[in-house]
Amino acid sequence: MLISGLNNDNIVLEQLVYDSKELVVKEYYYSDGTMRKRGGFRENNRQGIWSFWSKKGKLIKRQVWNNGELLSTSIN
Repeated sequence: MLISGLNNDNIVLEQLVYDSKELVVKEYYYSDGTMRKRGGFRENNRQGIWSFWSKKGKLIKRQVWNNGELLSTSIN
């Protein structure tokens, strides 16, 4: 299932993608449509790899989460 939130210019700012294992992947976008961050939730806790991008589209940071606990951060 895919749910999207749009701004007034019909640019996706937020998007939820559900998978069969109840992991919710949430994507956030800058107002121009460039990806801002992406990561998963399981039972309302951050889960897995979260990635963060600059406004210019460069990957700037990654975090690893397990059941809401931050395990590591790497900065590019």
